[in-house]
Amino acid sequence: MIEKMKVVHIVAAQTQKTELLDALRALGIVHFAEKADADQTYLERFAALSRLITVLEEQGVSEVEAETLDDDQFKVLFDELNACLERKKALEAERAAAKDEMMKKAAKDITKFSLAPVAKRLSELL
Repeated sequence: MIEKMKVVHIVAAQTQKTELLDALRALGIVHFAEKADADQTYLERFAALSRLITVLEEQGVSEVEAETLDDDQFKVLFDELNACLERKKALEAERAAAKDEMMKKAAKDITKFSLAPVAKRLSELL
């Protein structure tokens, strides 16, 4: 009996390509047709997913749930993580701008500060 074939996109590092394909061929249940160029959509999603993983690792998240997600669940999770990442970037930019503003004000205020009273008091004590 001939079963209807499903199209599956496999994304892997170029350095692992041959090893991965050989292992899958050894299973004997798949037929490969190599695509000349990777689909840009999948490349962008893979890059975004890699960035999210890096950010999560930077935040100390190392445990990963073993639950398999269907396409809809994955999209919801992916979109929520992307939104969190964008919010994090926006907050970091706000913080940097506030710090710059504070430093500018501090630099301006320090020019108004006079060390004369401090120097006079020190000379009186010595």
